[in-house]
Amino acid sequence: MSVSLKKKKKGFLLKKEEEINDENINDEQEAPQQEKSDLEEKEEEEEEKPEPKKKHKPVQQKIAEDQTPVDPNVPPQWFNNYVLNEEKKQNELRKKEEKLSKKKLKVQASEDAKEKWNDGLVRDRVEKEVGNHFNRMYFNVFGKRL
Repeated sequence: MSVSLKKKKKGFLLKKEEEINDENINDEQEAPQQEKSDLEEKEEEEEEKPEPKKKHKPVQQKIAEDQTPVDPNVPPQWFNNYVLNEEKKQNELRKKEEKLSKKKLKVQASEDAKEKWNDGLVRDRVEKEVGNHFNRMYFNVFGKRL
């Protein structure tokens, strides 16, 4: 850039700053009058308009339609996983010759889970323990209020 262009730009910028300062001074002189009128207008608007009452809409409960009924004779997935993990632990403790493959172990564990679940005593004990656990958790979170 040449020196003359820099001077022209500086002069232009100085002129702009002077115009902005002049506008600010004019605004400051007019501002008190405008502020009073603005405040008066706001007060009048507040007095004229009463606050609208909010209407609360009733909450609609959503009904899950896709829930399938639970068959009491079919063990839940978590019970199947529990039995499978127990079978895996027992399989690790066996000797190398007696160990089962993963696929056979899974099939055997699912069969054992079905047999154990069909036994009424085991099913009742498991459901009782789960119910007690949920009750304890509830009381820990919410206290003794029902």
